Formats: sequence, structure tokens, C-alpha cells
Amino acid sequence: LAENAFEAGGNIDWLARTKEEYDNVRAVLERSIREGLNIEIGLRMCGALAKFWFNHGHLREAKFWTRLALEADDRSCPEARAKALRTAGFFFGQLAGVGEDSELGKTYFEQSLAIWQELGAEKEEAFTLVHYSFLLYRLGLLEDARRAAQKSLEISSAAGDQANIARAANNLALTWLEVGEFGQAKPIFEVALSAARSARDKYLEGLSLHYLGETALRTGQLAQAKECLTQSLA
Repeated sequence: LAENAFEAGGNIDWLARTKEEYDNVRAVLERSIREGLNIEIGLRMCGALAKFWFNHGHLREAKFWTRLALEADDRSCPEARAKALRTAGFFFGQLAGVGEDSELGKTYFEQSLAIWQELGAEKEEAFTLVHYSFLLYRLGLLEDARRAAQKSLEISSAAGDQANIARAANNLALTWLEVGEFGQAKPIFEVALSAARSARDKYLEGLSLHYLGETALRTGQLAQAKECLTQSLA
């Protein structure tokens, strides 16, 4: 259930079912991680629950379970560990620049990436890179963020992974938007929008339209900004 919710793209049905079953999900986390009955299942759950935890605002719970699972891990299942590390990186990076969390987030992401590279799992590496790039962007490390997003975009383009092309292109363009390079940012945001529509991912489509609207707003193109932002809101 958790893994289907994670892989469902713009489909909210699996996320809704996860919400209905969340007491059972918590019971599995308790037994597999805190009671130590099956750490691989616990790691896989942590890796798969990221979207659900984020959508429902369970940031503290996400950090609690991922850290506990990683501390209990015997490292016998590197793929499950890498997914849990990616989730940890995402949630520990949510308060970027506040306390130790952002540095922990970077460390978790870097450990996850090292495992994917060792396993030769390029799709997983690209998905992890795209989230790592956003943390780097929020920390103001724009060159590092640009490199991570560009690598993610290259891997995803070669694989034809439209959803991750949209994520990576958005993050890449954000690094140009941040420094006022609107002519660089806009065509990359347009790539993101096209890819999001090809993937039929409504969330990514709305996000890409938002960024295009922001770009138009900053360049004084108010009619275009209004059109993009109205579509994004819808």
C-alpha cells in the first residue's frame, strides 16, 4: 500500500487509502523498527511514506521513524537503506538553514546517492538528485544545486522519465531564477511543464505553471503571469 502510494504520481487514490489505513501503517512501523521484527520492512516503509508524510504534514513523525530505522539498520539491504536515507534527507532538509537539520539532510542525501551509484541504479539516483538539488538551492548553494539538477535531468532525459524530467528542470531553472537570469530560467520551466503534462502529473503541472507565472511576474509580463498562475491554482 505505502509503495503504491509513493509510485502513484498524480493519482491521489492510493494516498487516500494510506490515510484510511494509517493506524495499521503505524503499527507496522512500530513492530518492524522499534520492536526490531523486520528492519528491511521498516526501511522500505520509511522510503515509501515520504509523499504521504509530506502531504499530511507529518514532518516530525517522518524524522522520528527514519532516524530510528537507520540507526537500527544492519545494512543487509542497501536498496531499502538508500530509500530511507532519501526520505530522511528530504525531511531533515525541510527546515533548511535551521540548526543541525540541514547538514543532516545533506549527509543523508549523500549517503543515499553513494548507494545508488554503487548499485548502478540510475533512475533512483536521478530521483534522489532532484530532491538533493532542491535542498542545496534552499541552502543558497546554487552552483552545487545546478550541477545536481542538471545530472538528474540528463539521466531522466536518457531514460524518458517525464515526471522526473519535470522535477529536475524545475529545480534547474530555479537556480537561474534566483539570480535574475530570467531568459535562462523560462525555457527550462517550459520544458518542465511539457514533461509534467506528458507524465499526466497534475501536481507537477501546477508547480511548473506556478514557476512560469513567477518568472513572468518578475519580468513585468502581468497578463502572462495571471494566465499561468490562474491555471496553476486550478
